[in-house]
Amino acid sequence: MDKVVWDINAYRYFVTNRSDSEVEKAIQNLNTREKANNIESSFSVIVAQELLSHIADRTDPYFAVCMKAIKALYKYNGDSTEYRVMATQDLQISRIFFDSTLPSKVAHCEAIGRMLSEFASDPTPHVFIKHQQNLNRIKAEVYRSEQNFISDILHVIRKLDPTSTSWQLFANDPVQRKGMFENIRSESFKQMIGIGYIVATYAALKETGLVREHSDEELGDMAKAFASFFPEPIALFQELYE
Repeated sequence: MDKVVWDINAYRYFVTNRSDSEVEKAIQNLNTREKANNIESSFSVIVAQELLSHIADRTDPYFAVCMKAIKALYKYNGDSTEYRVMATQDLQISRIFFDSTLPSKVAHCEAIGRMLSEFASDPTPHVFIKHQQNLNRIKAEVYRSEQNFISDILHVIRKLDPTSTSWQLFANDPVQRKGMFENIRSESFKQMIGIGYIVATYAALKETGLVREHSDEELGDMAKAFASFFPEPIALFQELYE
């Protein structure tokens, strides 16, 4: 069975210029066709959080389209009793590589699912009041994640090229720049990305006391395996750096 996971823009494009009834009819048609072709959809918690972050404030310019997109997301991936959600990458890593889980992350996914259900089925003023603090928290978390991502990339750039004052590396040194591209496309770079994912999940598990001590060699072997099992995020990071 093939799996489909939409990003935030896919949902926003899907609902644009469609009424609620047209969106619902289009989803029913899509679900029927996917089922006939052995395709099943799931939603990403990250995408759900991005959509929810835009309904924390009614003056948000994307409030209306994201409200409609939230309804589409939930109805596309579930109903009033259950929904299909793709486990976040840290949950996948914790299960595959450490045979463990992160209870707080599971609880977070479940909480997001409950919020989506309420906003998709009956978005009354009471529902907004009930979840306003959570919406504010999600909005702040999404913003913080975006800023941290920017800071992390800039940190890498400055570390690799201390003379850089922009997003460019070795702008005036074609030899160094060529070598940088070769490095980005190398196997060692893939493993460097992999170790970042593995170590972050390992650190979170250690805080909960749910994982034994692992050596650097073991974590390195996991990073190599990660690069093989999860080529998509590796390729995305390589393209981003290029």
